[in-house]
Amino acid sequence: MKITISLPRIGKIIVFWFFTYSFIGTSVFAQNCNAELVVENNRNTRSANEDGAVFSLVLTNNSSITTSYTITTINLKESCANKNRRTSLSNVNLNIVIQGNTQISLGAGQSYSFKIHVNVPTGTPYYRWSCIEVQAKSDECNSISANTLLKVYVPNPTEE
Repeated sequence: MKITISLPRIGKIIVFWFFTYSFIGTSVFAQNCNAELVVENNRNTRSANEDGAVFSLVLTNNSSITTSYTITTINLKESCANKNRRTSLSNVNLNIVIQGNTQISLGAGQSYSFKIHVNVPTGTPYYRWSCIEVQAKSDECNSISANTLLKVYVPNPTEE
């Protein structure tokens, strides 16, 4: 008894297995990159006085495995003026310091608390906003696992 398999049938089998393993691998991969980054008490908008502004954040690993993260910040160009204080003025870049480790490893379900201190450099124009994106990038997934936005308003200190 001679069994022959046509080339098109072999191609279908290869394509089937490729997509099956790609889908399973992607599902497991995505599940293990799940994290949450929140500002405590949902206080992501603040004014920066003479001492600056401090934000308390919590990163939680919601995946099923231990995951390493790198925490970074980015000054965004998009306006984050709120509904009460609309402005067409451009954002300002502020000094940002992450108080705590910027590279951490969290077990499944573990959380890490840290602070971000934002200072206004000398000469920064008043009545401007700064939008700061905080990112937690997973080393294993090579992608941003979680992010949040901080909004900082720079008032005139003589009017406070």
